[in-house]
Amino acid sequence: MAFKVAARAVLELGAELISSDEIAIYELVKNAFDARSPTVDVIFKVRIRRTEYEALIAPFVDPIFEDKEGNERKPTSREERDDRAEFLRTRQSIAQQILAKGLRRTARLLSEADGRKEAREILRRTYNRLSTITVRDSGDGMNAKVLREAFLTIGTAYRLRQRRRPSLREGERSLLGEKGVGRLSAMRLGSQLDLTTGTAADENWNCLRIDWNSFALEDDTLVGEVSVDPFEGDPKGHDEKGTTLVISGLEADWTKEKLERIAVQEFSRISDPFLPRSKTFPLNISFNGEDIKMRRLSSELFKHAHGVCTGRLRLIQGVPRFNADFEYKLYGERATFEKGPDELRDAVTKSVPPSALRTLGEIDFRFYWFNRQLLKAIDGIGTVTDVRKLVNSWSGGLMIYRDGFRVNPYGGPGDDWLELNRQAFRSSGYLLNSDQIIGRIQISSDGNPKLVDQTNREGLRDNFEFQALKNLLHQFITVDLKRYIDRINDEYSGLKSIDFKAVDKNVESYERRVEKNIASLKKLFPEQLDTLVRIQESFQSMRHAYAQARDTVQRTDEHVQRLMDLAGVGLLVEVVAHELARATKHTLDLVTSARRRVKDNDLERTFNSVEGQLTTIERRLRVLDPLSISGRQRKTSFDLVEIIRDVFAGREEDLSRANIGWSIEAPSHVQVTAVKGMLYQTIENLVSNSIHWLARAREEHPELKARIWVQVSPEHGGSFRFTDNGPGISIKLADAVFEAFFTTRGESGRGLGLYIARTNAQHHGGDIRLVGLSDVHPDRFNTFEVRMSTDEHN
Repeated sequence: MAFKVAARAVLELGAELISSDEIAIYELVKNAFDARSPTVDVIFKVRIRRTEYEALIAPFVDPIFEDKEGNERKPTSREERDDRAEFLRTRQSIAQQILAKGLRRTARLLSEADGRKEAREILRRTYNRLSTITVRDSGDGMNAKVLREAFLTIGTAYRLRQRRRPSLREGERSLLGEKGVGRLSAMRLGSQLDLTTGTAADENWNCLRIDWNSFALEDDTLVGEVSVDPFEGDPKGHDEKGTTLVISGLEADWTKEKLERIAVQEFSRISDPFLPRSKTFPLNISFNGEDIKMRRLSSELFKHAHGVCTGRLRLIQGVPRFNADFEYKLYGERATFEKGPDELRDAVTKSVPPSALRTLGEIDFRFYWFNRQLLKAIDGIGTVTDVRKLVNSWSGGLMIYRDGFRVNPYGGPGDDWLELNRQAFRSSGYLLNSDQIIGRIQISSDGNPKLVDQTNREGLRDNFEFQALKNLLHQFITVDLKRYIDRINDEYSGLKSIDFKAVDKNVESYERRVEKNIASLKKLFPEQLDTLVRIQESFQSMRHAYAQARDTVQRTDEHVQRLMDLAGVGLLVEVVAHELARATKHTLDLVTSARRRVKDNDLERTFNSVEGQLTTIERRLRVLDPLSISGRQRKTSFDLVEIIRDVFAGREEDLSRANIGWSIEAPSHVQVTAVKGMLYQTIENLVSNSIHWLARAREEHPELKARIWVQVSPEHGGSFRFTDNGPGISIKLADAVFEAFFTTRGESGRGLGLYIARTNAQHHGGDIRLVGLSDVHPDRFNTFEVRMSTDEHN
């Protein structure tokens, strides 16, 4: 036994697979492209619109006579006479309407029709003759065998076999089709298809006529029982070739205005508009003899973009690497962004397997960013209103083009596949939404075989490779690029105002977590009650200091607000959120690990570390209160080696869980004079970063023996080198990693850890920097050097 397919399933299949008229025409244009036609003509001839046709034919529907129970019955003699009279009156009225349209022959035939069925048939033939869509190309055409065996096989692998042949010759096109369902596009547009095709070798045209209504059977007739037979047509010229489809019985209402709108919104985007016109596939559309103009992208518009971004994902010896260049033309600034395999793994989230970054294949993208508030008139385009209209017609985010042809619906009107607008609503003053961006991603059939269309042509299949592409670009635009633009805007126009509502919400959330954690610790470790009370008191002091700082800033006038912003008020509020999150998370982890046996010395070290960090945060916040001039932190003398050992001992559970080894190479002690809490912060941030990236590296390379080693020296007022064998940091990012809000962790990172570390070091007259280029990985830094003094003789 085998499956049997009912004839009516063909209609249902077409309705499901070709979801709109625009997509139907797009598929027919792609067929012309695959046939290697130099151009394609789409000709609309509409003398009678669909709604007009339905209004004309409606009065000729056969009446139904029913009895009292609602059952159909035969009419009486009188009813037949009355119905005949009504038909004659209707026939005369409709004939007059047809004559008013200049259709004399149809009006005459209709006036002679003997019954409703004949009248309906006359109107149907007239509608099919006068309203058509013609798609004409001069490509390779089909011989009789291909027409029978390929075109008449729904789901044929004909194009797929062509695509899988050996590599293309120079200048030869990649084929776009593979599923063999494009012919259903004609059914979507109209109920009848007349096809004429031929190759250069054919002597006659090969013809085919399909009435799709013949498949609309209510019985169990099988699809193979509906006869569709090609036939030989007229002789053709020796060199003539190509395919012409004439679609009639149009299902939709077509007007010039509707076609112009679709041409601007959809057809203008079929071929990659960023390529030179000589490399795009010419599409000519006309409506009742008038050419329909499609809006072109102007290079002048790109010259006036406020930002330009070009990026790529490459496989270097099988290893994925991402880089992008952004030119902030508004301020003449440039930036380069890079992501290695570990940063990429973090960007695409844990739900996507690392292998998807390799099987995704290589991609290129380019987009132009326009700040709508700053649009101006442009010579060659027009007034600011003209410029705004052009931006409106092309913006929508990043379109996707495979081998030069668009993949619907990405980057179109109303589409937000990268979820830029959702991010914009959550971010005050956010500028990188889809309405500000005109751009495209380039993929190819050969280079990105996993990025395949859904059968209904409404986007790509939602597989791991597509999720990797989506998550990577979302993270880059909404996190990396946004933070860069925000930073440049701040540098040129002053730091942004503080969103106190958001900060209050965060601080309150952290407060609840800290109080809960400390309460749990008191029950588990009553012998550490004094230390826990000091931590709790420090936290409450910090909360009070923040409240004072908040009130002070809100009372400040605009001039003083700007001075305080430039002094770092807004940044320090962000620091609170960052440091509280990290310190309390460590405490929460400790609650979990405390259920197992923990050494008293290790526990005390952990409490001391948390206490010192919270005290440092609280004291740093006091500088925001003008009444607390004495809020500066006090330096003390202590052993640097002991502090480093304390931090590692406090993170022993995390390090063990991540299977990370560590070692400290140091003299018996190195005495330093500094703020102990600040050093705790610096070392904690370095350890936290290493744990994160080493864990990511082990996900990609399970065989990696992850480790951290620290070398302590009395030089430079006390210094140490902190190294791990994780992915490291690119040369190009060596300075950027120390900037506030710069991160390669994705949305989970705040970009403050290394900024805080540098601020802490500079507070003591020292510094932190990257050293030891290529010690672990070629052209990557894996070592931070922290100096308590920059004096070479100290």
